[in-house]
Amino acid sequence: MEINRRDFIKFVVGGVAGIHVTPLPWKLTDDIAIWTQNWPWVPVPERGEFKEAKAICTLCAGGCGIRLRLVEKRGVKIEARDEFPVNHGGICPIGMGGLQLMYDKDLRFTSPMKRGGPRGEGIFVDISWDEAFSILIERLKELREKKDPRLLAVIDGLPYEGTESLMVRRFLQAYGSNSYFRLPDQDLVDRTVNWIMHGIKGPMGFDLENSDYILSFGAGLLEGWGIPGRVLSLWGDWRSKGEGPKVKVVQIESRASNTASKADRWIAINPGTEAALALGIVRELLQRGRYNVDFVNEHTFGFGDWVDQEGRSHKGFKSLVMEAYTPEKVASITGVDPKEIKLIASELESAKTPIALWGRGKAELPNGVYETMAIHSINLVLGRVQRPGGVIISKEVPLGDLGPVFTDEKAKDSLRQDALVPAGITGIAHVGDLLKAILDSKEPVVDTLFLFQANPWVTMPSSILLEKALKKVPFIVSFSPFRDDTSCFADLILPDHGYLEKFQEIVNPKGLGYAAYCISAPVLPAAYQTKPLGDTLIQLAGKLGDGIKESFPFKSYEEALRQRASVLFSGKRGSIKIQKEPPWKWVETKDSGIQGDDKKDWEALLKSNLWYLPNTKESAYIVFPTDSKKVEFVSLTLKRFKDAIGAKSDEDLMPHYKALETEKAGFLFLPYEMVNWSSGWAPSPPYLTKTVFDHILLKQDLFLELNPRTAKDLGVKEGDLVEVRSKLGALKFKVHLSEVAMPGVIYAPLGFGRIGYDEFLKYKGVNVATILTCQKDPIAGTPLWWGTKVTINRI
Repeated sequence: MEINRRDFIKFVVGGVAGIHVTPLPWKLTDDIAIWTQNWPWVPVPERGEFKEAKAICTLCAGGCGIRLRLVEKRGVKIEARDEFPVNHGGICPIGMGGLQLMYDKDLRFTSPMKRGGPRGEGIFVDISWDEAFSILIERLKELREKKDPRLLAVIDGLPYEGTESLMVRRFLQAYGSNSYFRLPDQDLVDRTVNWIMHGIKGPMGFDLENSDYILSFGAGLLEGWGIPGRVLSLWGDWRSKGEGPKVKVVQIESRASNTASKADRWIAINPGTEAALALGIVRELLQRGRYNVDFVNEHTFGFGDWVDQEGRSHKGFKSLVMEAYTPEKVASITGVDPKEIKLIASELESAKTPIALWGRGKAELPNGVYETMAIHSINLVLGRVQRPGGVIISKEVPLGDLGPVFTDEKAKDSLRQDALVPAGITGIAHVGDLLKAILDSKEPVVDTLFLFQANPWVTMPSSILLEKALKKVPFIVSFSPFRDDTSCFADLILPDHGYLEKFQEIVNPKGLGYAAYCISAPVLPAAYQTKPLGDTLIQLAGKLGDGIKESFPFKSYEEALRQRASVLFSGKRGSIKIQKEPPWKWVETKDSGIQGDDKKDWEALLKSNLWYLPNTKESAYIVFPTDSKKVEFVSLTLKRFKDAIGAKSDEDLMPHYKALETEKAGFLFLPYEMVNWSSGWAPSPPYLTKTVFDHILLKQDLFLELNPRTAKDLGVKEGDLVEVRSKLGALKFKVHLSEVAMPGVIYAPLGFGRIGYDEFLKYKGVNVATILTCQKDPIAGTPLWWGTKVTINRI
């Protein structure tokens, strides 16, 4: 039979078509899929019954409600809970991938360990819990009896109002040390602003559910700001209102982030000048007389010029703003057209429930106090405090305490002495203060350092100094469940359970507009030889004895939690029952679900995972515990501490703009954050590596963003390898040209260049934080991290 070219093509095409209409390809595909499941390295859950468990996510301070799908006792999937009001059924990528953080043994410390190699290399050898306790107890006893208890220091990254953090501070006090340090973040700044303007030492909330106009000063609403699940869900609601009135979002930041790109309007601003723009907007509102006159006159202090008790006249907030923040001056500082300032003021006037937000990116790195005060002053002049859609500043969760702390004579003598590293006016010292003291002092400042959910190697600017400081500390103990970067420098590991393996809580989820307490019981059995942190502290206290043991009378961490939560039940305030009417509706709950029986109420709380107190018109008070009993534009609290903060004029007691002192030469270098990549303490689930675009990370190379005009001036092009150098050091990047970058500014992502964790995270790119220089906020003591100047050269 003769076969020509045309017949051959018909035969091949027909054969291919014939195969595709038979079940053969699909059968082969199915067989291959089944075969691959037998590969030994592929994780396959055991056969068994499907179950469901409810919990909260504590990988950030959001407290999102989650639903776990389990096969027998192994978790196989995490989803958001639609009925949980905190996150509205939303969840972020990191929360969805949380199970990887539970079962990846290369990410976690699987048992107690001690260092088995040089500091910083993360080489550890397994030991027993008995040996770990023995090593630590011997050291702590010797330090307390023969040296100075203050040489025991703590770096605490745990949520400040949570029971674990409370137990850490309790342990330190009973031991006799006042060397307590926190990682700086926007929450600490908000608490400071709340204190000096409203007289309340607590967090702030934002009633986004009832706002109709969002004026965001760099808040990365789509980058993980606040409660990521809540904001991502709300954004979908804002964009799907059909023909009804839509929520308008105006984003103010220098880079066209994901939030800026999807907002109704993006306003590019010179980095670090947000306070000037905010006060320029306030001036425009005052100029037009379009502010809440009744609220300002009746419920604020220092708006107008005032006279102190000695009869001296002082300039008020209005005079300062009208004189110093004219449209022309603000435009020259910020780069924002005066017409834009007028437009924003007009939109604020016409909106029914507008709100101004702050906290750059995820708000894991803090703004300045004066900048936060300036932005908040927009809400104040509009009367948007304790009102639907406004700023909520009285979010009290009436939890109980843990009883008295017993201090023996040794502890009392030690606590009477000044702290080795003094705190500022807020009473909280920061890690930056500790690092500087260690590096500058010839005398020992720290003998033994405890790390609790703290990874300053990634979350602190100028972290290149951290490595030098840690190497001067004789003994470091990490209680982290993860092989995080800072824990690589530890000498001893007492690993915590994973977050789904223990009782966990969030008091006042970050930025929520009403008081809430999220809590859940363990939903997974411990995968490794770890212990819950609360139980570890109780055991340590018991082994140390004396007043330390008396200060921890609890049989378990659960008992401590129940003691605090019992006040919620006895007071019968709020609700532990999730209502059909959501808590942001500003109505009283009809059925709280609280029976007044501690056991039954505790079980009900663990079932719902939530206690909350909705805002109501009756609870929206406008008398504040400040010296003036009003909201203070001129802070009388700052006036009392004027020498400590270096206040030289009336302006230093009020919201105002002050430019950072930076080098004259070079480009401004700014980090940015992403919702699908962790830049905080918890690691990114390894699968998320695949969600990072090639123009951000390609194999081991991290890219910086340059505007094409800036690149042309520098003589670099797409893909070039460059060196970026600050006064602290240099890093290598590849170049990505993008119009999202402001000309003259260089941007690079945070959270890369890890030296800890597993192969999917380790050595991917570089750690931007190492070369970020920072100045110190004069009030909160937190680092101001957006003033780094760098040079850039092609390699």
